[in-house]
Amino acid sequence: MTRRNVLRALTIVAAAWTVSPRLVFARADHPPPRPGNQPPPHAVERSPRRPPPIRTPPRPPRPRAGRGSQYVWVEGRWHWNGHDFEWVPGAWVRTPPGWRWRSGAWVRHGNNWQYSHGRWER
Repeated sequence: MTRRNVLRALTIVAAAWTVSPRLVFARADHPPPRPGNQPPPHAVERSPRRPPPIRTPPRPPRPRAGRGSQYVWVEGRWHWNGHDFEWVPGAWVRTPPGWRWRSGAWVRHGNNWQYSHGRWER
């Protein structure tokens, strides 16, 4: 390879990284970031009441995935705000290929209900 070709290749790689750092992330073995409609991993949600049934509204159209990525539907969920349940709608989340979202669920613990977090799986 000539020096010119090496510089051209490095320029293309740098431009791709600037435009889409997920192209590099897509090759990593680490799971994608948590979806925005999910609680932080350290958060504990408890409720004295059973949550309402899950809503299943129609999904919006799937966005077009860029090179090296896909979109996965993350179901909506009930959030306990300390007084009542609030519905948090689902969302399409961009991920590297091969990842799927396993939805969380409300689980009974004694006299209370606790939200068991969702997670990414391969």
